[in-house]
Amino acid sequence: MAGFKQIKIFTDTNIIHAAQAHLLISTAIHKYVLEHKKIESVELNWYLPSAVIEERQHQMLNAALALSPKINELEKLLGHSLAITADVMEDRVKSKIHKTIEELGLKICELDTSTVNWEELIERSVRRKPPFEISLEKEKGFRDAIIATTFLQEIERSPKTPRACLLVFISGDGRIREFLQEKTSSSENVRILSTLDELKSLLNAIASEVTEEFLEELHPKASTVFYDYDKKDGLYMKQKVYSMISDQHSEALKSVTTDYPGSFRKLAGITIGEQTFIKKEGQTVTWNTGVSIGFNVAIHELNESKEKRGLLSISDTEPIILATGESFFSVVWQHQVSAKGNIIKPKINEILFLENSFHHKASP
Repeated sequence: MAGFKQIKIFTDTNIIHAAQAHLLISTAIHKYVLEHKKIESVELNWYLPSAVIEERQHQMLNAALALSPKINELEKLLGHSLAITADVMEDRVKSKIHKTIEELGLKICELDTSTVNWEELIERSVRRKPPFEISLEKEKGFRDAIIATTFLQEIERSPKTPRACLLVFISGDGRIREFLQEKTSSSENVRILSTLDELKSLLNAIASEVTEEFLEELHPKASTVFYDYDKKDGLYMKQKVYSMISDQHSEALKSVTTDYPGSFRKLAGITIGEQTFIKKEGQTVTWNTGVSIGFNVAIHELNESKEKRGLLSISDTEPIILATGESFFSVVWQHQVSAKGNIIKPKINEILFLENSFHHKASP
């Protein structure tokens, strides 16, 4: 798979979306872009369709405006105006976006409206064909159509030879992927992906000079070896990964209760992510598997009626959920590939703590 001179990477809004209102793109994407400007002799160019920038600006501004009532309350408390108007918020959001674009060297791809086949898009909209959503209530998908068409225009402007240029589009939306796969079915230098992990595997394969065919055959085998959902078995169970995480990263797990005195962490589910190819050295293949551990931060509420009668016990307290979220870990593991292509000798190399992410945070 080696030999590409440049790779153009496009991301949809659902890939870069950040839970934190002050960020244009997620922390994971931000870090990855900074670290991957080049692979060996391959130039990487990261693109954002202008419609994606506009959408993120809209989302960030709405998040800022949602804080306005609290600002008004603070102004009343202080007795003077802080002069934080909607216009000021919009200017600051635009400034934040521009700074991120410059820092990461992102390229903004504009849509040439004069070359768009509007008749086809209208027909697709009316008939609810991809990228438009199948809905009886209302038309949905115009934004996706604009983003997808922007990518298609960049394909037309780019070299057609696979070794000269590889174009990658990442989106978590199945309808937009279906549309782009239909439109690029004859293009040998286009890849339509659904997750950042798929992109990581692709770029690592290019760097390791491993073919896509090799990965396509090995990936499902590796997934089953790490965890077999049908048999509820695999490396994850055999090496007791959850126990390893609990032992090695107990402080990180406990830290979610720091802002809530008297609270405790309660397990709320475990999710095993996709396998991300890291490298191949000889017959040894290394993967990264994400494991997210859901949690509730809770505190016990005393049952006052029983407390007065002196009957209170721990079983009579009801937990109040103060916060929810996930703790993210990266499990690095390896195996060997036998002469017959089978996976043998799998083992865990290390487990890395990534971050604690709060989906909802109530006042303590």
